Amino acid sequence: MKKLILATFLCLGGHFFALQAGTPPSSTSNTLYQERLKAAQKAQTQPQKPKQPTTTPQKTLLPPAQPLSVSEEGLYTDPGIVAFQDGKWVGSDHLYNISSNISINVEVVKPPNFNINITEAALKERIAAIFRTAGITPQAEPQQDLPPLPLFHMIVFIYPIPNGIVACCDGRLFEAVTLDRVRLQKGVTWQAITWNKQNLLVSALEQGPEQINQSVDTIATLFTDRYKYFLNLKMQIDKQSQ
Repeated sequence: MKKLILATFLCLGGHFFALQAGTPPSSTSNTLYQERLKAAQKAQTQPQKPKQPTTTPQKTLLPPAQPLSVSEEGLYTDPGIVAFQDGKWVGSDHLYNISSNISINVEVVKPPNFNINITEAALKERIAAIFRTAGITPQAEPQQDLPPLPLFHMIVFIYPIPNGIVACCDGRLFEAVTLDRVRLQKGVTWQAITWNKQNLLVSALEQGPEQINQSVDTIATLFTDRYKYFLNLKMQIDKQSQ
């Protein structure tokens, strides 16, 4: 472009000065004039290279998590995010950006006349200890007119069988969610399960409490492992964005 402007300027300038002198250009000047004119015409006829668009490099975000499970029917049946890939629905839990303040609640459900050395308070303390090790404060931040969410709820079902027990430990995370189909009034919160893991066990009666404690510990540790995974992911993304 600069060559075109310069050649055109020189061409017009030479012609202008020749006219001002009132005499035709000499053979040398005429030759130079013709060369400059050809150069200008050549520059005009050459195709201009298109300008490359200026783009800002996009930061590549790491995947939130690897697909965790798919049912035999090709459906993802756990809470979390879901996408259709390779002819089936795959999904993952997604604890990205979750608060480090998470309340804990424990329920033990068993027949009223069945006694076993398991208490809700003891199980809650076990979970709280695991949470603290992962950097989680086992109490949601209080907010006016809102429930204490996120909430990690562990419910333990215990049923006696001859010489033993059957128990199911179910850990789930409740969070406040928004649904397009419902418009809630101010002060009303829709809470839903966004993470869930359960464990079924059969144990001798004497070993029942120990087996239940281990099952609860396993589920709480699975949760904190995922919490730490997404916390590390967030730190990497924040670092990339700086």
